[in-house]
Amino acid sequence: MKKLLLIYLLSFCALSISAEELEPMADFRIHTIVSSNPRTFEGNKLRAIVEYGELGLPSIFIESTKVEMGHPSPSKIFWREKVDETGGVINVCREPGLWRCSLDNLKWKDSTLVYDLKTPRGAYQCSARVIEGQKPKTNCSKGFSPICGAINFAGIVPGVTTDSEVQRLLGNGVSRDEIDAVSRYFVDSKRTATLQVRSCTDLIVCEVIVQEGIAVNPTDISAAISQWFNPHQRVGPALKLGSTKDEVKKNLGDPVNDSTTDAWRYDSTCTCALPVFFTVYFKNDRIQKVVFSAPSD
Repeated sequence: MKKLLLIYLLSFCALSISAEELEPMADFRIHTIVSSNPRTFEGNKLRAIVEYGELGLPSIFIESTKVEMGHPSPSKIFWREKVDETGGVINVCREPGLWRCSLDNLKWKDSTLVYDLKTPRGAYQCSARVIEGQKPKTNCSKGFSPICGAINFAGIVPGVTTDSEVQRLLGNGVSRDEIDAVSRYFVDSKRTATLQVRSCTDLIVCEVIVQEGIAVNPTDISAAISQWFNPHQRVGPALKLGSTKDEVKKNLGDPVNDSTTDAWRYDSTCTCALPVFFTVYFKNDRIQKVVFSAPSD
C-alpha cells in the first residue's frame, strides 16, 4: 500500500513539473521586437552600419577602418561610435502608436554621411559629420513634405491594383508584351496625353506613367482612346500636367537628394503606405510627365 502511495505521489509531482514547463516564458503582448540584418555603407576609411531594432527603430554606427594586407582583405576597426540619427529632433520616432522610422539614400560625401530620415510626422534631410576620435555631429532639417496614403492615379494604386482591374477602370486600351511586364496604353478623348500602365509580377501594377502628347503608334490611337482617362486629374494635393516647378515645391516641398534638375523624386513617408514613390519630369520648367513606381520582386 505504501509503495502504491509513493508511486502516486511521484507521478503527481512529475505532472506538476511538466505543467510548469509548459508555461510561457514571456508575454509577447507587451511589445514586438523587430530586427533586420545590418546594412553597411562604405566610405573612405569610414563605414556606416544601419540596424533596425526594437519597434523598428533605426540606429547608425560609424566605424573608422583600415584595410590590412591579405586575402581576403580584412579591415581593422580603430573606433566605433553611435550616431544620433535624428539630429536632436526629440521623440520623432517614438511618438506613441507611430514608432516606425526609416533611413534612406545613405551616402558618404568625404567624411560626412548624408541620409533621409522618414518619420510618421514628416521627412528630414540629415548629415553626420565625422571627426576621428570625436562623437559624430548630426544635423537634421525638415527636407520635404510627407506624402501620405496610397499614391495613385486614375484609381490605379501601384503595388496593389491588378491588370484585370485596370481594364475594368479604363478599358482594354492597347496591350504590349514586354520581357518582364505587360503594358497597356490609353489616350484621352481629346488626344492630348498618354497613360501607360505596366503590370509586372503576378500582373500587379508596378508603374504608371502619365505624360503630355501621344506616345503610341498613329495606327493604335483609336484603340487606345479611353473616355475614363482624364489627363487633368490631380497629381499630389493640387498639381497636374503643366504645373510649374514653383507650384510643385509649394505643394510637395523639396525632392529627395538624388533628384536631378528636371526629374524630381518624392517618396511616401507614411508608416502605413507601401514603398511607392513618384518622379516628376519637367520640360521648360513645367510638368511634362509623372511616373508612379512600386518596386516589384
